[in-house]
Amino acid sequence: HCLERQGARLFPEAARMPGRQAFKAGSDPRTCVAVEVKSVSPFREARPSRSGRNRYLLLEKPPHDKVPVQHVPQLQFHMLATGAPLALYCSFSAAHGMSIHAMAADVHYQKAMLQWVGALWKDYVRRGLEPPADVWWGRQDYHDFLRHTKRVARSAKRLPDAPVTVMQGLARSRAFLG
Repeated sequence: HCLERQGARLFPEAARMPGRQAFKAGSDPRTCVAVEVKSVSPFREARPSRSGRNRYLLLEKPPHDKVPVQHVPQLQFHMLATGAPLALYCSFSAAHGMSIHAMAADVHYQKAMLQWVGALWKDYVRRGLEPPADVWWGRQDYHDFLRHTKRVARSAKRLPDAPVTVMQGLARSRAFLG
Protein backbone atom coordinates (compact mmCIF):
# COMPACT_ATOMS: atom_id res chain seq x y z
CA HIS A 1 0.00 0.00 0.00
CA CYS A 2 1.40 3.35 -1.06
CA LEU A 3 0.74 5.20 2.22
CA GLU A 4 2.65 2.65 4.26
CA ARG A 5 5.56 2.57 1.78
CA GLN A 6 5.98 6.32 1.34
CA GLY A 7 4.70 8.02 4.43
CA ALA A 8 4.29 5.75 7.43
CA ARG A 9 7.77 6.51 8.69
CA LEU A 10 7.20 10.28 8.58
CA PHE A 11 3.50 10.45 9.39
CA PRO A 12 2.27 7.26 11.06
CA GLU A 13 -0.91 9.11 12.07
CA ALA A 14 -1.87 9.68 8.40
CA ALA A 15 -3.16 6.13 8.04
CA ARG A 16 -5.66 6.76 10.84
CA MET A 17 -6.92 10.17 9.68
CA PRO A 18 -10.73 10.28 10.12
CA GLY A 19 -12.73 10.91 6.99
CA ARG A 20 -9.74 10.60 4.68
CA GLN A 21 -11.51 8.13 2.38
CA ALA A 22 -14.35 10.61 1.80
CA PHE A 23 -12.06 12.65 -0.42
CA LYS A 24 -10.62 9.75 -2.43
CA ALA A 25 -13.61 9.30 -4.71
CA GLY A 26 -12.38 9.48 -8.29
CA SER A 27 -8.71 9.79 -7.35
CA ASP A 28 -6.04 7.51 -8.74
CA PRO A 29 -5.17 4.88 -6.09
CA ARG A 30 -1.60 4.83 -7.41
CA THR A 31 -1.03 8.46 -6.36
CA CYS A 32 1.48 8.34 -3.52
CA VAL A 33 2.49 11.98 -3.09
CA ALA A 34 1.77 15.37 -4.57
CA VAL A 35 4.92 17.31 -5.45
CA GLU A 36 5.33 21.08 -5.61
CA VAL A 37 8.65 22.65 -6.64
CA LYS A 38 9.22 26.33 -5.95
CA SER A 39 12.35 28.15 -7.07
CA VAL A 40 13.91 30.73 -4.81
CA SER A 41 14.44 33.76 -6.99
CA PRO A 42 18.01 35.03 -6.83
CA PHE A 43 16.92 38.50 -7.97
CA ARG A 44 15.89 41.36 -5.70
CA GLU A 45 14.83 44.77 -6.88
CA ALA A 46 17.34 47.51 -6.09
CA ARG A 47 17.01 51.28 -6.31
CA PRO A 48 16.14 52.56 -9.78
CA SER A 49 19.07 53.69 -11.87
CA ARG A 50 19.57 57.34 -12.85
CA SER A 51 17.72 56.62 -16.07
CA GLY A 52 14.69 55.58 -14.00
CA ARG A 53 14.90 51.92 -15.01
CA ASN A 54 14.60 49.30 -12.31
CA ARG A 55 17.79 47.58 -11.30
CA TYR A 56 18.12 44.16 -9.73
CA LEU A 57 20.65 42.61 -7.42
CA LEU A 58 21.72 39.01 -7.79
CA LEU A 59 21.70 37.28 -4.41
CA GLU A 60 22.54 33.64 -3.91
CA LYS A 61 19.56 32.88 -1.71
CA PRO A 62 19.35 29.47 -0.01
CA PRO A 63 16.23 27.31 -0.29
CA HIS A 64 13.49 27.77 2.30
CA ASP A 65 14.20 26.03 5.60
CA LYS A 66 10.46 25.43 6.17
CA VAL A 67 7.24 25.47 4.16
CA PRO A 68 6.09 29.09 3.80
CA VAL A 69 2.58 29.56 5.21
CA GLN A 70 1.29 30.99 1.93
CA HIS A 71 1.97 27.67 0.16
CA VAL A 72 -0.06 25.52 2.59
CA PRO A 73 -3.42 25.94 0.78
CA GLN A 74 -1.87 24.98 -2.57
CA LEU A 75 -0.27 21.84 -1.11
CA GLN A 76 -3.47 20.84 0.69
CA PHE A 77 -5.56 21.43 -2.47
CA HIS A 78 -3.10 19.23 -4.43
CA MET A 79 -3.62 16.42 -1.93
CA LEU A 80 -7.37 16.94 -1.90
CA ALA A 81 -7.56 16.81 -5.70
CA THR A 82 -5.34 13.75 -6.10
CA GLY A 83 -6.16 11.80 -2.95
CA ALA A 84 -2.46 11.78 -2.05
CA PRO A 85 -1.80 11.32 1.67
CA LEU A 86 1.41 13.36 1.48
CA ALA A 87 2.84 16.31 -0.39
CA LEU A 88 6.50 17.08 -0.97
CA TYR A 89 7.38 20.77 -1.00
CA CYS A 90 10.72 21.25 -2.77
CA SER A 91 12.40 24.64 -2.44
CA PHE A 92 15.05 24.94 -5.14
CA SER A 93 17.99 27.35 -5.16
CA ALA A 94 20.31 27.36 -8.17
CA ALA A 95 23.27 28.18 -5.96
CA HIS A 96 22.47 26.16 -2.82
CA GLY A 97 20.60 23.02 -3.83
CA MET A 98 17.14 22.04 -2.69
CA SER A 99 15.36 21.55 0.61
CA ILE A 100 12.56 19.00 0.69
CA HIS A 101 9.68 19.02 3.18
CA ALA A 102 6.93 16.41 3.61
CA MET A 103 3.46 17.52 4.65
CA ALA A 104 0.59 15.19 5.53
CA ALA A 105 -2.93 15.74 4.25
CA ASP A 106 -5.10 17.46 6.85
CA VAL A 107 -8.72 16.54 6.17
CA HIS A 108 -10.09 19.09 8.61
CA TYR A 109 -8.06 21.86 6.98
CA GLN A 110 -9.16 20.73 3.51
CA LYS A 111 -12.81 20.81 4.55
CA ALA A 112 -12.36 24.31 5.99
CA MET A 113 -10.71 25.48 2.74
CA LEU A 114 -13.69 24.22 0.75
CA GLN A 115 -16.07 26.03 3.09
CA TRP A 116 -14.20 29.34 2.66
CA VAL A 117 -14.01 28.95 -1.13
CA GLY A 118 -17.71 28.05 -1.18
CA ALA A 119 -18.59 31.12 0.87
CA LEU A 120 -16.58 33.35 -1.46
CA TRP A 121 -18.33 31.81 -4.48
CA LYS A 122 -21.80 32.09 -2.97
CA ASP A 123 -21.50 35.59 -1.52
CA TYR A 124 -19.51 37.30 -4.26
CA VAL A 125 -18.52 35.44 -7.42
CA ARG A 126 -21.94 33.96 -8.21
CA ARG A 127 -23.57 37.35 -7.64
CA GLY A 128 -21.00 39.18 -9.78
CA LEU A 129 -19.71 41.22 -6.83
CA GLU A 130 -16.14 42.07 -6.04
CA PRO A 131 -15.27 41.09 -2.48
CA PRO A 132 -13.91 43.85 -0.26
CA ALA A 133 -10.28 43.80 0.81
CA ASP A 134 -9.79 41.52 3.81
CA VAL A 135 -13.34 40.30 3.37
CA TRP A 136 -13.32 38.05 6.47
CA TRP A 137 -10.78 39.86 8.63
CA GLY A 138 -13.34 40.70 11.32
CA ARG A 139 -14.50 37.09 11.75
CA GLN A 140 -13.07 34.97 14.56
CA ASP A 141 -13.59 31.74 12.60
CA TYR A 142 -11.40 33.14 9.82
CA HIS A 143 -8.62 33.91 12.32
CA ASP A 144 -9.00 30.35 13.62
CA PHE A 145 -8.52 29.12 10.04
CA LEU A 146 -5.40 31.27 9.64
CA ARG A 147 -3.97 29.82 12.87
CA HIS A 148 -4.75 26.34 11.57
CA THR A 149 -2.84 27.22 8.37
CA LYS A 150 0.22 28.12 10.46
CA ARG A 151 -0.03 24.86 12.41
CA VAL A 152 -0.19 22.86 9.19
CA ALA A 153 2.91 24.69 7.88
CA ARG A 154 4.80 23.90 11.10
CA SER A 155 3.77 20.24 10.86
CA ALA A 156 5.82 19.69 7.68
CA LYS A 157 8.92 17.60 8.24
CA ARG A 158 12.18 18.42 6.55
CA LEU A 159 13.88 15.61 4.66
CA PRO A 160 17.59 15.41 3.79
CA ASP A 161 18.58 18.22 1.43
CA ALA A 162 19.55 17.65 -2.18
CA PRO A 163 23.01 19.24 -2.39
CA VAL A 164 23.92 21.66 -5.13
CA THR A 165 26.19 19.02 -6.71
CA VAL A 166 23.09 17.00 -7.57
CA MET A 167 21.87 19.76 -9.88
CA GLN A 168 23.12 18.81 -13.34
CA GLY A 169 24.90 21.54 -15.27
CA LEU A 170 25.33 23.90 -12.33
CA ALA A 171 29.10 24.08 -12.83
CA ARG A 172 28.52 25.45 -16.32
CA SER A 173 26.20 28.12 -14.90
CA ARG A 174 28.64 29.73 -12.44
CA ALA A 175 29.41 32.64 -14.75
CA PHE A 176 25.77 33.61 -14.60
CA LEU A 177 25.59 33.20 -10.84
CA GLY A 178 28.86 34.78 -9.87
